[in-house]
Amino acid sequence: MPRTYSKELLDSYEARNYEYNGRKMTEYEALQQQRSIERSLRRWKRENVAMKAAGLDTTESAAKIARWQGVQKDFINQTGLKRQAEREYIAGWGRSQAASARADTKKYEKALAEKQRYDTMVAELKSTGAVPKAAVIHFPAQQIDVESLGFDNTHINADREHHVSEEQAKGYIRSAMVSVTVWGGQYERYYSRLGAAYVNNAGRYIRTAYSAEQYDEKTIAFLEVLKKYEY
Repeated sequence: MPRTYSKELLDSYEARNYEYNGRKMTEYEALQQQRSIERSLRRWKRENVAMKAAGLDTTESAAKIARWQGVQKDFINQTGLKRQAEREYIAGWGRSQAASARADTKKYEKALAEKQRYDTMVAELKSTGAVPKAAVIHFPAQQIDVESLGFDNTHINADREHHVSEEQAKGYIRSAMVSVTVWGGQYERYYSRLGAAYVNNAGRYIRTAYSAEQYDEKTIAFLEVLKKYEY
């Protein structure tokens, strides 16, 4: 004999009594959403356990766990459904694993914040127009054997009249806060508070150099951005 349901019961199944991020849901839809969140939590816990066992980096999977835990908490708060922690459990996951994942998440968040700060700084530096958009900016400046570099005195002083000695130019490189790779790696520009020097990488010589007194408005703006970010 087929099972029958009362109209009240059927109506309760179809009622959209739950809301999540502005979306009205039936109880069935809300529970399905909760099951999906729980599956994501289990997936990243399994990956975290497996990667740790293999000696691999677990910071990303830990961050994913934290993200889905946040989603779960927000979902529960919005819908009023009860959390079912047993559905989030996987074998091999306990307090020590959870504590390790929280520590990894903090490392991941710190690294992410540092990257975002770096990306923002690079964007601001390039917006000054002092360096090409395709340039690669290095913090700290690229290491180079300064003493082995040649010095194009004719170009720097006879042609350009920058009045910079070889030792001064090399000093600009040694004290540079940042270096910039341009022209597909052909040149490395070194910027310091004292002055700038451009190194021809193929020829291994200083092509040009000039003191801070000769910095144009764009280069001054470039240095102000560095100062803003405490370089």
